[in-house]
Amino acid sequence: MKADVIKPVSPVRAFLRTHFELGDARMLAMEGLRALAVVLVFAHHFATQVLSLAAPAGLSLAAATAIRNYGNLGVELFFVLSGYLIYGALIRRPSFWKFMWRRVQRIHPAFLAVLLICVVGGLLTHSAKIPHDLGKAAVYLGANILLLPGLFPIKPVFTVAWTLSYEMFFYLSVSALVVTARLDRRSRDVRIATILGLAALLLTLVALHVPYVPVRMLPFFAGMLLYELDGLKTTPVPAVAGLAAPLLAFLATAVLHLSVFRPVIAAELLHTAAFFALCFSCFRMGNVASAVFSLPPLRWLGNMSYSYYLTHGFIVAGVMQLLAKQLPAGAIWLTALPVFAGTLLLAAALYLAIEKPYSLDVKKRAAGRRSGAGLSKTAAT
Repeated sequence: MKADVIKPVSPVRAFLRTHFELGDARMLAMEGLRALAVVLVFAHHFATQVLSLAAPAGLSLAAATAIRNYGNLGVELFFVLSGYLIYGALIRRPSFWKFMWRRVQRIHPAFLAVLLICVVGGLLTHSAKIPHDLGKAAVYLGANILLLPGLFPIKPVFTVAWTLSYEMFFYLSVSALVVTARLDRRSRDVRIATILGLAALLLTLVALHVPYVPVRMLPFFAGMLLYELDGLKTTPVPAVAGLAAPLLAFLATAVLHLSVFRPVIAAELLHTAAFFALCFSCFRMGNVASAVFSLPPLRWLGNMSYSYYLTHGFIVAGVMQLLAKQLPAGAIWLTALPVFAGTLLLAAALYLAIEKPYSLDVKKRAAGRRSGAGLSKTAAT
């Protein structure tokens, strides 16, 4: 009998497996979905620069406008995934203070690193965002550290930070809801009714023009509902339907005028439903949709998606403004792949230097200490 031959792991794959969290125990398709979300956001900022720098016309103008508008909705996919993960974690183990502290640990190290770079750069370039008065500057920076821009009329130090306000508000409100209402002890039907009722309330307040009611919170409720329906083991959304849903939503907003409700509500409902269908399909492992989003390149990008989201805009804006001066207007589309490659390099640097050691490994070390303590106690008894 021949001994089993152990295939060597390539140095590149070993590096990626070690540093980019390639594990088999997690929901692999979710990692790929995060990658799709950041690719959409990249497309939004790339198309925005094309419109600003190249003054496109005709088909180029139509394409850039459609890509810009749809790419902005990559954030909605992030919110659906956050609703699913965060709500599910709280239902399984309801807490408040421990949960919120863990969220701060997860978000703030990478965010503060990028914020510091922006502040230093803003001071060196005399940015108009940072007030010259010391007291006002302290208040402004404090508001950014507390993640207030986005929900309140405060300009963030760097553009994409507004979404973190939505995330933190969701963390606070959903953890308070689960803990105070003891949703973990309620029946699934009660929880689903609560989710639908809150989503309906949100849409009603937006339709009534109540100020500071963020309609873009709707995808969080979709993620919460996704968790509940996922637990029912209901008939899955067909893989083809799940993959086609975001594309159909894109075509609907690019070609049609949504006028059934206020356009902003109609668009939010449409795209939230489309991303819900995509996620619901992908989470049924073993189909085409889950296989597509479990591909290693997508998972690698998905695992550093937070660092990518925080940093990609700097490369897109800076590099494209330099290239636009050297290239003919029509050639700016050719910069997409080089610019995207540059965003990957900067994101990987932030991920490896800050996010992984100070946000992700903190949880692993804590788990290891708890595991070690448990083993010591067992051995002692």
